[in-house]
Amino acid sequence: ITFDNDTTLGGDVLVSTGNLVAGNIVFSELLDGTHALGLDAGTGAVTFTGAVGSGSSTELGAITISKATGGVTASSTIEAASVSITDGGAVDLNGAVTTTGAFSSAGTSFDNTGGSITTTNSAITIDHSGAVTIAGALSSGSGAVDIDAGTTLGLTAAIDTTTGNVTLDSTNAMTIGADGDITATSTGAVTIGGSKAGLLTTSGDVTTAGGTITFDNDTTLGGDVLVST
Repeated sequence: ITFDNDTTLGGDVLVSTGNLVAGNIVFSELLDGTHALGLDAGTGAVTFTGAVGSGSSTELGAITISKATGGVTASSTIEAASVSITDGGAVDLNGAVTTTGAFSSAGTSFDNTGGSITTTNSAITIDHSGAVTIAGALSSGSGAVDIDAGTTLGLTAAIDTTTGNVTLDSTNAMTIGADGDITATSTGAVTIGGSKAGLLTTSGDVTTAGGTITFDNDTTLGGDVLVST
């Protein structure tokens, strides 16, 4: 199913190619409207080429992608009430994502290089069975940030909250670069490692304003690091 021209939602819309079959869903140009959008591409892919919810009126409603094991790709910005990707295959976000509600993504790999994610005091949850690359900044205010990787996890961009807790975990190696600073400006706690066995190499600072900071797995400093509560 392809939407080749600019598209405005006049009401809540469900687009489905079938839950168990391959059929792609493509939005080639701008996508606007204040209503909810549900997408089910089955074993196909979902692609947003143009900006989503960038019109002069307001953000798109809730975006729910129930299945797209062929992958989810956004080449531009997304502004929506919330974003939920339940079974998204490889998720690749290349533009800033801004939501008033929560952002969640589950699938195989995840990569937001060039695509920061910002919510308004709502959770950011990224739980993928493969490699997770966080190369765009995450900001959630009082919302929690929870990132789980089934293989490796790489963080090369900042994570900022206020009272929201931050949890990072991976089955294999976890690497935090010098630009991967984690900051909770209020009572948010930070936990790195825990339920998975991934060893940590970090060059990023971790700062809270009273929140507990826990490094649960073996940790190697890859550079000078400041840890402050």
